This record gives sequence, structure tokens and C-alpha cells, in this order.
Amino acid sequence: MNEVLVIGGGASGLMAALTAAKQGAKVTLLEKNDRIGRKLSGTGNGRCNFTNRQLDLSCYYHAKDAFLSAAFGQFDNQSTIDFFQKNGIMVREKNGYCYPYSMRAEAVTEMFRLQLLKENVRLCTCETVQDFFRSKGKWTVQTQNKAFTADHLIVAAGTAASVSSYTERVLTAIQRCGHHIIPFGPALTWLRVRQKAMKLAAGVRFPVKIDLYLDGKKAISETGELQITSKGISGICVFQLSRYITLNPDKQAWCLIDFIPDVPEETLEKLLKTKKDMEIRAQMNGLLPDKLTAALLELSGHKPEAIPGLMRRCRLDITGTGDISDSQVLCGGVDTRELDPETLRSKRCKDLWFCGEIVDIDGKCGGYNLQWAWTSGYLAGKNAAKGNEIYDSDQRY
Repeated sequence: MNEVLVIGGGASGLMAALTAAKQGAKVTLLEKNDRIGRKLSGTGNGRCNFTNRQLDLSCYYHAKDAFLSAAFGQFDNQSTIDFFQKNGIMVREKNGYCYPYSMRAEAVTEMFRLQLLKENVRLCTCETVQDFFRSKGKWTVQTQNKAFTADHLIVAAGTAASVSSYTERVLTAIQRCGHHIIPFGPALTWLRVRQKAMKLAAGVRFPVKIDLYLDGKKAISETGELQITSKGISGICVFQLSRYITLNPDKQAWCLIDFIPDVPEETLEKLLKTKKDMEIRAQMNGLLPDKLTAALLELSGHKPEAIPGLMRRCRLDITGTGDISDSQVLCGGVDTRELDPETLRSKRCKDLWFCGEIVDIDGKCGGYNLQWAWTSGYLAGKNAAKGNEIYDSDQRY
């Protein structure tokens, strides 16, 4: 029986441990928190959007399509839905977004906990990894409490969207194994803007169309609910832009916001014509929230005649992203060129696998990052459990 150690009790680590155990391996899972699935239990505002019916390679970044195709070709979104249903989680769908029927993320964590116990997986919480290395054909993982050994190691340490001292120790050990780490940065987070007038609209949530420009060229366009805060702009449509800012720090960035994208120009002109004798706030009544009107008026230099134009094309200069600790997901991690896409095993070090956030793959909002966790965890767990079967048939090792 192969022995498998899994570092990390997040989504990908849970999937890896359960899959390896179901393949007959003796599995130990190490988690630094006092319970498994801590981040998973809060994902999606506590509802857990665990996959999306519209799975497309364009929803992912930083890996070649061939890599993603090889991985998702073995475990895709339908595989995830089938897995959840087989393990007692009914699925609720909303516009292609898939949730547990109870709309409770904790139900997913509890499902994994019960299944892991059923498969006799050893769950070791409050174990913070200090180092790991391979010696004499075995892996040793040293925590603050003790040393654990096994034939095969799966690193599912994630990033917890924060590069902590724990993460740094794990990354150092990974680099000693011969791997390159792509620098981490915010991938799904809010944006800072230069225009202080937007603070007047803090608390406003409003559906918009938003275009991002980098050095004058349109980079991406998104639609969705914009959230204005005292610090900047947020919301899913803004999150989708943030990785472009992270990856292009030297480019001048701004966005153009259309606050009424679904209102035809002719309709707007007719409406405003009937209100032309009214004060600007009265003209905007029924079109924009009062706080947003106040912010646009401030941006215009108190020129009411400029407000209709600003509703269509409101330029905000972007000065940066939220901090790493604010980001739901980070870009960066283990370079995918150093991994086998069909198994997630290392090409640099024998008996080593990676899965989840620690790999340099991130996706859009909408269940895509969790889908990568399930896919990569499944592949790592399945193939680590096979162990020597793989290497006996692979001359690269």
C-alpha cells in the first residue's frame, strides 16, 4: 500500500486526499488551521459556487490551452457535479453557476470530512509545515510538532491569498526541489482610483459596463454590479480586471464606466428632454442613485450639463489594486511547464505532485477557481496513489 502525504486541507487538498484514499493509498493530510476546509466554508459568501456549466479554457490564465485541456479532459465540470451528487450533495443551478442545494458552503466541507473519515484518512490539524525534503526514497515533512514520512507527497498548500511566513517556508522547500515560482500578485480584488469624488458614492451598488484601458488600448470589457467604496471600486466585474493591473504594473491604466448600458441613447435623450427644466438631481431621479449623482456632479466640476456624458463614459484612473491579503485569488505559483498536465506530478523531483492555488493557474469569478481545485486535486490524488506504477512506465525518471 502506497503512503501519501497531503500538505493542505483546502479544496484541492481535500479532493487529493479523498481520491488517493479511494485508490487504496494510506493517506495523511496535514492542515495548519484547527479544522479542514476553513477557507472553503466561507467561499462564495458562504454559499460555495463550486463549478460552472460554462467551462471554457478562456476562463483561465497563465497556462497553455494544451495543459488545461489535458487536465480538464480527465475531470471536468460534469465530473465535479457527478462527484458531488454521488457523495450526497444535491446541486442547485443559477445561470450556469452551481451551488450545493442548501446554499451552504459548510455542507461541502462537512461532506469531505465525513468521506475522509470513512476512507480512514488521517486528519492532522494544527500542523504548520516548516520544511519538506526527499531522502532515501521517502518524503519527510517537518511541522512544528513532529516529522511525517511517506512514499509520495502532494503539495496543496494554496496561498490563502496571502504570502505568509508559512507560505514562504513551503515555497523555499519547493524551490529546493528544483521548481521555479512565478511571483504572486492579486488576481481577484478591488481597484484603487485617483478620483476622490467617488467617495461621495461609497456604498452604492449599481449594474454597469466597464472597459479597462492599458496605455490607451482596451484590454478587457466586463458587465456586472459595480460596488463603490471609500477606497475605490469593487464587485465581480472589477475583480475580473484586477489581474491585468497586477501583470502590467508599468502601464497607465484607466477604466471607462457606462452606468446605463442598457438604455438606448434615443430613449435617454427623450427622457432628459422632458426634465430639462429640472434641477440636475431631479433629472437623474429614477436613473441614478442620489449619491452617485452627487459624485458625478463633483467629477464634472459642478457642471450639470456634463452629467449625461459622464453617465455613458465616466473615466476613472486606476492607481493600483487591493493588497494581496484582500484578494480572493492570487496569480503566480509553481510554473506549469514543470508539471505533467495529465497527472500534476513534478518533472523535477520524483514522487512529488502539486494541485490547487499553489500552481500558477487562476480563473475568473464564477466557480472556475474551485473547478481547478477539484480537477487538479483529483489528478494529483489519483496518480500519487498509483505511485511506482507511473514511474515504472515513464523513462523520464
